[in-house]
Amino acid sequence: MTISNEESLSFVHSNLAPKSVNFVDAVKRAFSKYATFKGRASRSEYWYYTLYYFALFLIPILGASDAMGTFGIIGILAILASIIPFYSVMVRRLHDTGKSGWWWWISLIPFGGIAVLVFLCQEGESKDNVYGPAQ
Repeated sequence: MTISNEESLSFVHSNLAPKSVNFVDAVKRAFSKYATFKGRASRSEYWYYTLYYFALFLIPILGASDAMGTFGIIGILAILASIIPFYSVMVRRLHDTGKSGWWWWISLIPFGGIAVLVFLCQEGESKDNVYGPAQ
């Protein structure tokens, strides 16, 4: 049995993020690549995971009437467990636009977050770049 070049390429590239993913797949991908800061992430993968991450902030807020009872503790633990995947998917998203993952650091300076937001909203490069093949 021989494998053609097309079959071997599809096998090699099968772990790439598709151009568009749904909410559930984006969250699954982020957690399956928990601390993977290499590769690329599509816009939909990043923004769906961001939606999930910031929705976690509602859990402690809604549980606040319980004086940081069970819901507050669960919410805080969920946020802490999700912070590394949040930064890893952000770095992969920056890679997709052709930027180094280190660019996220400028979001810590005044108005630097605007530049990072612009980078995250940009369309990914349609050609291969130093961070991985085109999706």
